[in-house]
Amino acid sequence: MLPAGDTAHRNSRQWDAVYADGGMFKGGMFGQGLYVLPEEGIVIAYYSTVPSSPLTRFLRPLSQALAGKEGEGQ
Repeated sequence: MLPAGDTAHRNSRQWDAVYADGGMFKGGMFGQGLYVLPEEGIVIAYYSTVPSSPLTRFLRPLSQALAGKEGEGQ
């Protein structure tokens, strides 16, 4: 589910994963997902109709690239 070497700091308030940098992830039953990085103003949402989506592994690297922080936290 998470990229290799990237671990969730904790979970909280219905979020499946909360990271040390403030990023939060929530996954849905059929592969939907939501990733929010409030400090950077980034929201990534995707939908799916299959139980397991490979998109989850791209959320943190994509958000870090959008924030100009490629390679951090991996």
